[in-house]
Amino acid sequence: MARELWEAHFSDIGLADSVIEPTCGDGRMLQAVPEGVPAFGVEVDPVLAEQARERTGRPVITGDVLTVDLAQPFNVVFGNPPFRAGFLDSMLDRLSGIMDDGGRCGLIVPAYFMQTPSRVMRWNRVWSLYSELLPRTLFPRLSKPIIFALFTKDPVPSLTGMRLYIECAAMDDLKQTYRDELTKGRGLWFVVVDRALAVLGGEAELQAIYTAVSVKRPTENPWWREKVRQTLQRRFVNKRRGVWARRNAA
Repeated sequence: MARELWEAHFSDIGLADSVIEPTCGDGRMLQAVPEGVPAFGVEVDPVLAEQARERTGRPVITGDVLTVDLAQPFNVVFGNPPFRAGFLDSMLDRLSGIMDDGGRCGLIVPAYFMQTPSRVMRWNRVWSLYSELLPRTLFPRLSKPIIFALFTKDPVPSLTGMRLYIECAAMDDLKQTYRDELTKGRGLWFVVVDRALAVLGGEAELQAIYTAVSVKRPTENPWWREKVRQTLQRRFVNKRRGVWARRNAA
């Protein structure tokens, strides 16, 4: 498994790179790194750390990856960390402060770590994410599905193979009033523009509508003026050049 995952995602890694296995156990994942590639492990259990050294011939630091000194530079992380979401959060936070842009973390994690947009979008502030499903029978007695998740430190993070997370996160950030309007199917921007025009007496110039909407925007969409104009053109009355009105006020 480890060798297949390495070949699939890190076959371009060579002598100029350095690899860390941050929770290396007895060294199975570390063993998959080709001999010519610089690599080292970290393991909190001293017995397992010694087994990893004997198995791989690699240096293994005995300690907790969240706190131990990681003075040696590295640009690839390859591992199978404990299946604890809080631990993974803390580890990724630490790695993001150490690794340069372009650095990659390939990790086996439970699929349910990715089930909520809040956690995924928190990671996505720093990391581009890619995931692929793995058979849970790779591990005996495992009852939950697992994935191989690839985190790439990226100044412009993206999501691959993970749809609707951005949209769901944006929905979750809306005030309840706007969320209710969306679920009723009337359209969020219609409600926002209609309320602005109501406050303005039923009709107003475009600039006045912008001003009224700007203080109560439901989202941080940078193209909100375009959404206002689009909504006016589709759902409201153009009384004269630059002046728009609610239908019941026209």
